Amino acid sequence: MKSCFAPLRPCEKATHCCQIVLKYNFYICSNVKGLFWPFRIHFLIVLMNKIILFVFAASIILSGCHRGNKSPSVDGGYSINGIISNMENGWVYLQHEDSTGTFMQDSVEIDNHSFTFTGKVSDPSLYYLWAGNGATIIDYSGRTKSNTKALSFFLEDTIIQINITDSVNKAVVTGSRSNGMYVEYKTLVGPFNAREDDLNAVYEKAEENKNMPTIDSLDKVYDGIEKQKDDAIMAYAVSNPSSIFSAWTIAKNMLYAPDLEALKNVYGSFTKGVKKSMYGRKIKTAIDIAQCVSIGEPAPVFTMNDTAGKPIALSSFHGKYVILDFWASWCHPCRRENPYIVAAYNKYKNRNFTVLSVSLDNKQQDWLKAIHDDKLTWTHVSDLKLWKNEAATMYGIRSIPTNFLLDPTGKIIARNLMNEDLDKMLDKLLK
Repeated sequence: MKSCFAPLRPCEKATHCCQIVLKYNFYICSNVKGLFWPFRIHFLIVLMNKIILFVFAASIILSGCHRGNKSPSVDGGYSINGIISNMENGWVYLQHEDSTGTFMQDSVEIDNHSFTFTGKVSDPSLYYLWAGNGATIIDYSGRTKSNTKALSFFLEDTIIQINITDSVNKAVVTGSRSNGMYVEYKTLVGPFNAREDDLNAVYEKAEENKNMPTIDSLDKVYDGIEKQKDDAIMAYAVSNPSSIFSAWTIAKNMLYAPDLEALKNVYGSFTKGVKKSMYGRKIKTAIDIAQCVSIGEPAPVFTMNDTAGKPIALSSFHGKYVILDFWASWCHPCRRENPYIVAAYNKYKNRNFTVLSVSLDNKQQDWLKAIHDDKLTWTHVSDLKLWKNEAATMYGIRSIPTNFLLDPTGKIIARNLMNEDLDKMLDKLLK
């Protein structure tokens, strides 16, 4: 089943998405699973990247512009020493996402083919580096506005050498143990990503022709590849329990539709220091939220405005079976799922069943138009905050479409009933 995923940070290659994207590179969609945001959202990624790039540009902080090389590294920090043979002068840029989700950028001027960055990092982190003659930022495909491919590497507090003899993204990085593991990781997931990429052209053509049998078939193939990749990543993390990089691989790949027991097992294998890292803390937060919205738990209550600005409380639906549906007008997989929800609603709306849809839109006109176009005649709410939607945050939503089936007492009894599965479940419950 395709999805749209919420973005964490720029990737080397967008492939899955609608996480702020989809399981297919179609929206900004991409599965931020694996190294590259995998497969299901190609054309959407083009549109969403423009939106995201604008947001990133607004939030980016230029933490420093320096003429010449920086001062030598202080004790306990890092020193990036670079040689760029094909540029005598110009600028080199370094970018990363901090713990608050803000993109930070630094820069130094090239001096006689060399450059140096110094500083400190709290945990080994993924950074992007590129060269040019003007400040810019990279997008979700790992490219600058001028279409220059950036180098992605893991930075930690040590002395790191970067030698650039060709394009920047082909630079040789030495001195960082975490980056060595990052290279191993890319080698591990590369074959899976390549197989997913091979499906992209076929999938896009099927999308254009609205060939649902082919799309459904590709979904199953893709899901099989994803399962194999997830298992490989999980095994890698468990076999390296004392490495913060292992926690990064899990935080990057396994938090969009978390398998609670698998997450608890891998988190439990980590050493105390890894658990305390930024990535370890992210995993623990995901586990806590997943536990709160697992089957058998009471659905967290919230109140949000409907299309007319009227506050609607989830608790007001007690006494009925309810599909709590998280979606967005820009999410193609969500829009493809809507006809199934419409059919179920029309069939069971007079049998103690209803729908409450929570939109992750940020433009009211787009939200209202999608409701009208898709003939979604039930209650809709949104705070128009995209992935920062308060209900979505409460439920740990990082990919859409996602839904929860609540019983008349407000307890969660099923999750992600897609396509015909929703009708099958309701038929059993409402006979």
